[in-house]
Amino acid sequence: MAVTLSILAILLGIGIPAFSKSLAAWQRDRATKALIAHMQLARTEAIKRSRRVVICNSSDASTCSAPANKDWKNGWIVFEDDNANGLRDAAEPLMAASGAFPGIQSMQANNAIKRLVYQPNGLMTSGMSTMSVTPRAGPTQKIVINRIGRVRLDQ
Repeated sequence: MAVTLSILAILLGIGIPAFSKSLAAWQRDRATKALIAHMQLARTEAIKRSRRVVICNSSDASTCSAPANKDWKNGWIVFEDDNANGLRDAAEPLMAASGAFPGIQSMQANNAIKRLVYQPNGLMTSGMSTMSVTPRAGPTQKIVINRIGRVRLDQ
């Protein structure tokens, strides 16, 4: 019994740190893929609807966060920006929303961008940016967004 418990303790001592790293990587990848999917949705909808579409960080899944809040870890929304003010008004349709992702320490752009704006032709008015997705443990994943609205992953 003591030998079995000793072996179990050793296996757990080896396995738990490896599992923690895998969990952190999974959480980071999940948040990264969700943000990329919503960026692609926004670009596609802007072209399809011939309207401006905005993605902004949001903590309530309904309105854009205050200008001082540049972190996207609490979630974001995708909406049609009919009046081109960059904020979601009550009459503007909400296309998608995402809440906070567990295990994410921060999600911020290199230029502290608060919103991504896609024009009806699919180009971005907000320019090129790099969004860093940092988990509580493990390496950061970078999402590079070019001027024409396409995204790619970088380490």
